[in-house]
Amino acid sequence: MTQTNGYIYVRNHPSYDLDGACKMGKANNIPDRDTQYATGEIKRGYFELVIEVPINKLGAVERLLQHEFRELNVKYDAGTEFYNKSIIALIESVVAALKSVA
Repeated sequence: MTQTNGYIYVRNHPSYDLDGACKMGKANNIPDRDTQYATGEIKRGYFELVIEVPINKLGAVERLLQHEFRELNVKYDAGTEFYNKSIIALIESVVAALKSVA
């Protein structure tokens, strides 16, 4: 069986709150992705937002969102996938606009 959809997600965790940040990423399977996070979290984080995207556009949508939110990217000396929490309110409208163009 061929998988037709993937997911763009925003994840929150108490440790991100100190920086007003959240994590944006992509996944083929949300329950599997959650399990991967659980091994590194002493306190469980949670998915704040999950948006279904055609699997063949998943990478492109993620790159477009990274570009759209580049000024909200929170960077210190580690991961580049952290963003100011304000993207949570913005991301759905950006994805909807992308879907209407496709």
